[in-house]
Amino acid sequence: MKNTHGNYRKLLAIVVALTVIASMAFISYLFVNLAHSLRSAKQSSPTSSISMAGTLRLLRVDWSDGYSVQVYELRQGQNEPQEVPDPGFDLSKITGRIEARSTDGRYLVFAPHFILDTATDSIIPLPAPGIAEQNPDYFVPGVSFSPDGLRLAYVASSRTLSGTTIGRIASYVYGLVSGDTNLILEGPCHPYQVGGERCKHVGAPQWLDSDNFIFTQHVGEFTTIFEEGSENDPGTSNHLTVTSVDGDVKLSTEDHNNSYTVIDGIVFRHDYKTVYAWLEGSELVRGVYDSHLLLPPTLSRSIYDLGPVLNTISPDGRFILVVNKSQWRLHEVRTGQETVLGTDLEVGPNTTIESCLWSLDISQVACFVRDEAGDRNLLVIPLSEDRHSIVLTDPRDDVEWYLFDWLP
Repeated sequence: MKNTHGNYRKLLAIVVALTVIASMAFISYLFVNLAHSLRSAKQSSPTSSISMAGTLRLLRVDWSDGYSVQVYELRQGQNEPQEVPDPGFDLSKITGRIEARSTDGRYLVFAPHFILDTATDSIIPLPAPGIAEQNPDYFVPGVSFSPDGLRLAYVASSRTLSGTTIGRIASYVYGLVSGDTNLILEGPCHPYQVGGERCKHVGAPQWLDSDNFIFTQHVGEFTTIFEEGSENDPGTSNHLTVTSVDGDVKLSTEDHNNSYTVIDGIVFRHDYKTVYAWLEGSELVRGVYDSHLLLPPTLSRSIYDLGPVLNTISPDGRFILVVNKSQWRLHEVRTGQETVLGTDLEVGPNTTIESCLWSLDISQVACFVRDEAGDRNLLVIPLSEDRHSIVLTDPRDDVEWYLFDWLP
């Protein structure tokens, strides 16, 4: 009887162990399927329609088979963007990355150095005297339309697009109506026995108003010693320069390791993605350099996970988004006042806001956000207590989306 009882206890223990293992496997199965369901739900289109303040236009660029561009629109009452068969211009003529567009949408500048006039479907190469002769495949890494939309300020480089050739660089103003090209500044060059010719950097000019623009440049005397492999001359220092179209220098001041973006007359100092300070463009034109911190350094570095984000500045320069984990705030640039938004999308260390476009009435902002999984999500964010909507999720690396325009 003892052996029978012992065998029974052993059998019971085995049955219990098998039951526990089966239960754990079933729970694991449920979790895996739940995660898959959540992932699928995230990648699928929303079931409810999106409240839109107008019509959002997007460009979809597919690199999987050559290069193709389609226009999509997201309208009031739709739950996902719809392709526009006839956008009003010839998309096949866009053969490179779009670098800039005029405020009225008529002109598109695309790589390496072309303008598409959407009214006539004509292609215009941006002139670059002195640069084009050195390299016919020169490219234009920075373009800025004048406030009236009739002139382009840009920098052209004889480098290849891959950046493997170190060459000359110069900035110009081009009249879209007149066809005239004026040289603003060409970076001086010097031949070296080691490393060959090296040229000082000239940054992309940006319009402060209809007559003046701002850019960065490397200044200083060329030294007699040059290390092989170094791209810039050791004696170079970075200067911020404000000049008129006629070449009248209003301001030139040493300013290390800063980039600038001008939005509606306000100049923002920033690194790759974070804005640190702002300046009044009208003061720079008068020769006054007065930099204002956007946030105390302790706030911008420790409290906010994303912010202030360069790509989220409103078109009038008044607002910028800052994010603290799942709390999104609307920060007013000049006053420092903040409004907590209803959006609760949580960001992590690898979350990136790639680009944003604001509605005409400044009531919504659409943003492409790269999440922790690496997927690109299109969010429509109300600047109110309402939550955001995820319009689409695209995990593909061979497809790029661009926020193109927001129509009434």
